[in-house]
Amino acid sequence: MKRQSEAAEIVTDFIAINEQTIDLIKQKHGGDDTKVINLIKSIEKTAQDQSGDPFLIAMADRAKAIQESYEDRQTSTQEAIDDLFAEIKRNEQRRREQAEKGYDSLRFFVFKTMQEEGVTNAETVSAKIAKAFVDHPNWAQTDAELRELRKEVTFAVYAEKDDLDEVAAIVEKLVDKLLRSSA
Repeated sequence: MKRQSEAAEIVTDFIAINEQTIDLIKQKHGGDDTKVINLIKSIEKTAQDQSGDPFLIAMADRAKAIQESYEDRQTSTQEAIDDLFAEIKRNEQRRREQAEKGYDSLRFFVFKTMQEEGVTNAETVSAKIAKAFVDHPNWAQTDAELRELRKEVTFAVYAEKDDLDEVAAIVEKLVDKLLRSSA
């Protein structure tokens, strides 16, 4: 219980989540408990401030899971710090790769999701899907646009995957994640 009461008292400042974050945290004075909580809160604030970036929303979810494990004493302070640093490093690697490709956050998120799901020609499929999102700008607000979007995304993925059940699962996963980041 001590960790939770300390957590309420020690969030003093938010830290920008970028490539300097890890060095900054290592140099900061204060205990490791303070560092863990400040890192988690900073990740959550960054995700909230940049809520259109689905990667940051997912990163905030993972930070919340680290926090819960830490508060339940399933994770040591050092493990929590290491896990949070790994999240920050992963995000910085994603940003570099995204910049190299010249993709906006939506297109890159779709591209990486297609890669992770084993969709061949992920670049071509992600371009079609990104266009579908542009063509249906109110997809998160209206059922009709969401239906049209799902249909176009399904056709784009189905062009590369033959298993309709697998395609439906990929589309559902993608749209659900993006709906969360657009809320």
